[in-house]
Amino acid sequence: MRLNILQRGLGVFLLLAVLGAGLVSPAMTRAQDATATPIAGLPEGPLGQQMQWLVDYLNTPEAEAATVDLTTIFSPGVLADVPAAELQQILSNIRTELAPVTIDTTTMATTDNLPPTVANFDLAGSDGTVLPTTMSVDAESGLISAIWFATPIPPVATTVPSETAVPTETLAPTETATS
Repeated sequence: MRLNILQRGLGVFLLLAVLGAGLVSPAMTRAQDATATPIAGLPEGPLGQQMQWLVDYLNTPEAEAATVDLTTIFSPGVLADVPAAELQQILSNIRTELAPVTIDTTTMATTDNLPPTVANFDLAGSDGTVLPTTMSVDAESGLISAIWFATPIPPVATTVPSETAVPTETLAPTETATS
């Protein structure tokens, strides 16, 4: 019981931290692919199902996502700490900033219990931004019992040289310039 309260409190704290991470900026429009694509390598059971749901939900157009009843996805404990409307706004802002998204299963770690109930994974946005995420599910109900989004990691900038540097004078190591 104490662990659930701690998990919920941590989840709420970190969800609210998303507010300061720039993921709740005013909505911007961005085209999204609404086609659900199963992600290979997700864990078996409710955890994998909820991870797939999260990706599908974030890739759903805003108008359609607004009709989803989050009380059927998140546990009463989560919803007591973060009301469904606020949770929907947080997820909407993540959608605006990152969609379409997928899960980088190469970085995923889950608990050892079978089926697993907790996973750490990276949501990968269309622009290369990574959103480290932790999700827990209730083993009995299958509902999301905690979700946490860390600060987004922007894509690594790559630079392409615009021109090749050409030396103006080449000297051998033992030579000195003469006038």
